[in-house]
Amino acid sequence: MVIRKKKGRQRKKFFKILLIFITLLILILGIVLIVNKINKKDKTIKKHLSNVDLFINDYLNYYDIETPEEGINSVYSFLSGWFIEKCMWATVYTTKETAASIKKFYAYMSEKGYVKKEDYKELCEELKDSMDEILEYLDAFDNGTYYDMF
Repeated sequence: MVIRKKKGRQRKKFFKILLIFITLLILILGIVLIVNKINKKDKTIKKHLSNVDLFINDYLNYYDIETPEEGINSVYSFLSGWFIEKCMWATVYTTKETAASIKKFYAYMSEKGYVKKEDYKELCEELKDSMDEILEYLDAFDNGTYYDMF
């Protein structure tokens, strides 16, 4: 009985991961098409894809498995904590660049109906209102006072 429950949970987890992967592939193709429409260079496209890939495949699957749709509520915690602590390349520029990539990703998700337009608007407002705070956390981390803030 216990073995069957365990196999059932494993199967359920596998299909959830598979669904996330397939959704990610579809969304990445959509982002490529959108970015190509506005005539961006290949390097820019690759950077946006890399930033979104980091958020979805590394962060959303780091502590608990979250779908990209559920991840819209985790962008602030990603940028203000995980990104700063785990990514050695985190600078003011890369933090803003990553936020812009994630906003483009969720703009596409909103356009295609994967997330509510209201949720996307809230995300944009939250990032606009909290970017200075996020950059303060980044500066504190670089100066060694980040963990003193909490």
